[in-house]
Amino acid sequence: MMCFIIFLKHFQKYKYVDVGIGSLNIKAKISDTLTKKIIGLMYEKNISSKEGMIFIFNKETNIPIWMRNMKFSIDVLWLDSNKKIVHIEKNLKPARMLDFRTYGGHIKARYVVEIKSGLVKKHHINRNSEVSINL
Repeated sequence: MMCFIIFLKHFQKYKYVDVGIGSLNIKAKISDTLTKKIIGLMYEKNISSKEGMIFIFNKETNIPIWMRNMKFSIDVLWLDSNKKIVHIEKNLKPARMLDFRTYGGHIKARYVVEIKSGLVKKHHINRNSEVSINL
């Protein structure tokens, strides 16, 4: 399975969007197809504090994420259709062996933003933080 995902990853073409969350500004890779959503940040070595990924869905739905095949920790924000933060998970660590735990699946959201671990704390991001996404 790992080889297949890595193979698929090489054929994905990504667009980027500027995302502002409070005082944080990042360039986010857009994940808007099923394949891109499945791959996410799997097998990436790391991201900088100026990078991230945004998952875009057609409507608000339950969007669980997991940390399988991740190589670094992340902070994750779930946003509703109005781009308001509805849930935050901090410092999610890569899953070990048989850890199939998911996060945020109980929340309805339209967007999920993944950023480098520690940025939520550093920039004092909370549910009241203003979010701008230039789609």
